[in-house]
Amino acid sequence: AKEQLADTQRLLQKVYQSQREQEEVVNHLAERPVFQPTGNLSQEELLRILRVAEQGTPEEMDQLWMSSSLSPQMRQSLDHAIRNGHVEDWVLEPWHPWWRLDLSAPNDDDHNEDETSHLETVGKPLDERLLEVAPFSKHSTRKPTSLPDLRFNLVDILYSIILTLHVYHGATNALDNSFEAADTLIHASRVLSRDARWSSLEQCLMTITSQESGTTSVASNHGWPNAVLLEDVALVCQSHRLVAKALFEGLDILKAGRKSKEFNLEDGDPNHDIMKDKKTQWRRIVKKLEFYISWTKQRQDAGVQDL
Repeated sequence: AKEQLADTQRLLQKVYQSQREQEEVVNHLAERPVFQPTGNLSQEELLRILRVAEQGTPEEMDQLWMSSSLSPQMRQSLDHAIRNGHVEDWVLEPWHPWWRLDLSAPNDDDHNEDETSHLETVGKPLDERLLEVAPFSKHSTRKPTSLPDLRFNLVDILYSIILTLHVYHGATNALDNSFEAADTLIHASRVLSRDARWSSLEQCLMTITSQESGTTSVASNHGWPNAVLLEDVALVCQSHRLVAKALFEGLDILKAGRKSKEFNLEDGDPNHDIMKDKKTQWRRIVKKLEFYISWTKQRQDAGVQDL
């Protein structure tokens, strides 16, 4: 009982710290300009500006600003983005966290339809991919009388996927950097990287928010406070379909990562054996994520509502 009380107290302290982190993020985001990256700026001109910003002198940067085709407002917006490390909206495919559904729509007959009915994954509609999921019995060596309770492991996996989507600005952009994105996703999940098994939500959250865990170092290194990521996990867990979409996007990233050029090493390369072992490990992780996708679908088919 004393250990449980101590765990609860530590969890509450972590939640308090996370709330403070979230307040700092909200305040930081509120300071960002609202100008959108539109206008007649070509990709070549944008890359030239970014190159001079990284390697050039202040005088060269001032001269480039004067000769650019940007309006003063757009110039201010891009300059602010460069100085604060927020150029993703300018150089990457547009992305918005799709699990943050529009809750402001009026409640009439036109909005009674399931908000998740339109969801798609990269390349295929979500419903089509769900129909292709193998039955859970195909993934399980035993024949359980009931589904195992893997909800807390699922929270761990969803956390790593959501972190990766934030860091790489969505699945499409993550697939363009598939090796790095897959590596981020794997290292952010102890279930995937270390085959951890969580028996309670408190245990899972304590590990995610613990300064000693590998997950926090990944999140903090990329500038995403745990409060924001855990809030997004909670939003995704409100719907089986949102969970399925997140898992499929994570699966796409992992599969693309296994096919990346970083694994194409010659036999004499000193890293050949290391990368060969890593590719084998990633194959097992892909199979594990497919297992959780099948488990999630089986729960949905069985009419289980809570996640």
